Amino acid sequence: MRRVGAKARQQRSVNFMKGNTNSKKKSYLAILIPCTVIFFVFLLFQRPQQAGSTRKLERLEGKAGSSPLDVPESDAGGPVRYRCAVVIDAGSTGSRIHAFKFEVLGSDQLNLLDSAFKAIEPGLSSFATEPEQAGKSLLPLLDEARKFVPEELHQETTVELRATAGLRMLHHTEVQRILEEVHSVLQSYPFKVLDDAVSVMEGSDEGVFMWVSTNYYLGNIGKPTEATASVIDLGGGSVQRAFAISGPVPDAVSEDSIRTISAAGQTYNVYVHSYLGYGLKASRMNFLKPFDSVNAGHPCMTKGYIGRYHYVEDNVSVKSDEEEGASVDQCIATVEREMHFDEDCGVEGECSFDGVWSGGGGGGSKRNFVSSYIVDIARDVGVIPRKSTRSSVLLEDFKKAADRVCGLDYESTTSLFSHYLNNDTDIPFICMDVIYAYVLLKKGFQLSEGQQFTLVKQFDYKNKKVEAAWPLGAAINTIGKHTLSEVIDKE
Repeated sequence: MRRVGAKARQQRSVNFMKGNTNSKKKSYLAILIPCTVIFFVFLLFQRPQQAGSTRKLERLEGKAGSSPLDVPESDAGGPVRYRCAVVIDAGSTGSRIHAFKFEVLGSDQLNLLDSAFKAIEPGLSSFATEPEQAGKSLLPLLDEARKFVPEELHQETTVELRATAGLRMLHHTEVQRILEEVHSVLQSYPFKVLDDAVSVMEGSDEGVFMWVSTNYYLGNIGKPTEATASVIDLGGGSVQRAFAISGPVPDAVSEDSIRTISAAGQTYNVYVHSYLGYGLKASRMNFLKPFDSVNAGHPCMTKGYIGRYHYVEDNVSVKSDEEEGASVDQCIATVEREMHFDEDCGVEGECSFDGVWSGGGGGGSKRNFVSSYIVDIARDVGVIPRKSTRSSVLLEDFKKAADRVCGLDYESTTSLFSHYLNNDTDIPFICMDVIYAYVLLKKGFQLSEGQQFTLVKQFDYKNKKVEAAWPLGAAINTIGKHTLSEVIDKE
């Protein structure tokens, strides 16, 4: 069974978003930023937070006037100015809110002071037939943000929702109804809802924002390209890879593979690609479908399992091999076949999978920080401690985990891994998930066998745990695009 390439499906999924931007309805589906973009923003100044005496706050208002409040003085002796931003990450399996408070230093520097986070399930795509419930599902998240942002800053704080792979896979009329309901709910809160505040985000935007967030928390912004980190982010519907490159871009490569980011005196050319259909939940369907209409058991399923798997609009039957159960080698072969490593990307020796250019390696591709579902899998199968927020591992750790879990029967799996991904419907696919993570990292993204990489759930930032997620990059981008006077004047 030949699956339509992820690139073709992603193009179809975003075509409906490109319309008349003068139309209010279509603006909900506008692409967040252009394919090739330069971030000129109030970006990424990092220094320890220091206590100071009390003096007045001059709010950052561009050409408008100031409004004083009693706040700590900046260590430079001038007025302290703050901006807050609220970002909702509407993923395929759940929605998460990130609220940020920044100190604005000079005209072009942001210092992150504090953040708040809250997550809920299920994701907005679960409300395709009940769009009004999609908006209501966000109320606990918005209440959390309203408590975090100081009341006197509510009217100058932006709120935005960026939907990711889950909504990209729904029919555009279903997406439209959901986003309209979301827009209405956002407007019921005291924050400012800008014209482009609600949209389905392209996966490449998700990837580049994750790169910004990770390298900000690591203190890499302003350092040479080779000192920056690569990011790999496995979601439910897609997986993103982003890293700064130092060499030329091959002529055969599409322009939208590179984003130019200018910050802290450095300019970075960041390779980014989002593989739609290769998130954890979506990839299971890719691997299961070829066995749906045949009598053979699936080599990735633990012995004794019979059931079904549903993802978005697809539903397939699933069963294990009655005699052998799961086979690590055969499962790896099945996963590799459905990832289409044989497809040409137009650059000899530099292809990843599904006909996509790998970015060529080099530059900032060597220090890899891996987040989201791969971390969850690793914690739940014993690759790293369950409470670990940041750990260094090797590829062989995933291979050893696969040998352990795939050798069990289904009854033993449910007993030993009842906590897997906090959802008993995921347990049958534990062997497949571990092997997919292994193949994706080793052959898909070509991580070296003997080189450690970092699994990260949270970063330690200013003595606080902060989520390893892309919304910080989105918040910085929004603040950079919109002056405070624009935000305040927005009706």
